[in-house]
Amino acid sequence: MNDAFMRFFLTSALLVLVLTGCATQQYNFEEPAVSSTASSQVDATPPSVVDRTILDAVLSDGPGRFLQRMPVTPQRQGNAFIGFRILALYGQPPDAEPTVNGVHVGDVVTAVNGISIRRPDDLMRVWNGLRNARQIVVDVKRRSKPLRVIYPIVR
Repeated sequence: MNDAFMRFFLTSALLVLVLTGCATQQYNFEEPAVSSTASSQVDATPPSVVDRTILDAVLSDGPGRFLQRMPVTPQRQGNAFIGFRILALYGQPPDAEPTVNGVHVGDVVTAVNGISIRRPDDLMRVWNGLRNARQIVVDVKRRSKPLRVIYPIVR
């Protein structure tokens, strides 16, 4: 698989990052029914919620436009692809302080809503699934430790 397809994948995984800076409201939520290999959850209270109106606008623009604003790079362990390393957060300056409970620059995104994205078809499953999702669950590796970050989607 070439790097263009890999970058295309991260679009969906990093969609969360676009939206985390757009909302400031705190939200209580239930644990997701998504299965994942992540063994830890960052926190029960997310730093923010994702606004459905903004999410729908980003989804309508398509993953290509999103990737233009979100630099990532494929991350490998030996010869095996493990995810995408976040180089900068969408819509935030490079020196922005990360939210305590959110995704950080340097995190490696391994799955979104329980789907590990290794092919373009996987990306499109995630992308299209976000149209009706109630939350975005991002599994990452941070300093080699698995974490789960959950962003509720609200109106």
